[in-house]
Formats: sequence, structure tokens, C-alpha cells
Amino acid sequence: MHPLTRRRFLAAAAGALAAPLFLTASVLGRGGRVPPSGKITVGMIGVGGRGHDHTRALLARDDVQIVAACDVFRAKAEDVARLAEGQ
Repeated sequence: MHPLTRRRFLAAAAGALAAPLFLTASVLGRGGRVPPSGKITVGMIGVGGRGHDHTRALLARDDVQIVAACDVFRAKAEDVARLAEGQ
């Protein structure tokens, strides 16, 4: 480990002070958006029929994000993936 010099301390302090400048408002939950820490992340298994209805219901919520979908029938999984990409 390197000893803490004045130069390293000032560089670290400058980086810590600049970090909030790079955060977007959506990350902080501003502008009426739900911050990522306030979202439920979901992976859908079996998205035909009733699963497709559940997917649409979840996508209507601001506090849920769908990150994966699978089904025995590839076309159904791809359909849900297209829906989820627009969330």
C-alpha cells in the first residue's frame, strides 16, 4: 500500500467531490422517476398465454423492470423481449 501523500489526498478528494456531478437525475429518482434501487427486477419463465398477460401487467408498473424472458417457444420469448426493451 502506498503512503498517503498530500497529492494523493487532493486527487481522491477532487474525485469524490466531482462524482455527484456525473449522476443523472433518474439515478437519484428525480423527475418523478423511480430510482434503480427502488425497482423490482424480474425474469419471466414461460411467457405464453397467462405469462404474456403477467408480463404486460408488470410492464405497466414504474417500479418493475423485466431483464430476461424464456419460453419453450422461442418466438414467444422474443415477443416479450421486444416488449421489455421499450420499458
